Amino acid sequence: MKHLQLITLLLAVLFLGPVFTEAFNFFLRPTSCAIGTQWYNGCNMCTCTADDDYCTAMICPRDPDNNNWCKPGQAYFNGNLWCFCHSDPKKDVCRKLDL
Repeated sequence: MKHLQLITLLLAVLFLGPVFTEAFNFFLRPTSCAIGTQWYNGCNMCTCTADDDYCTAMICPRDPDNNNWCKPGQAYFNGNLWCFCHSDPKKDVCRKLDL
């Protein structure tokens, strides 16, 4: 019985660990973000700038119910195409990745 509990615990840590890590990374933006410093917010790889951080989504598609995270200048991969965010979600420009 103890082996089963240990295996269950290990599987939970293995599979749920990345979920919790990604959720907490959102709060890890450096407070004194030097220009050019990169950080991960849980979905986007961001680069600190003087005005507003420039972020590029790595694999997270645009959420149709919450379009706020995708700002002009950001990009995301929708599973098939690389898309560039527009202030109007219906006007995002998408193209194939050049590999």
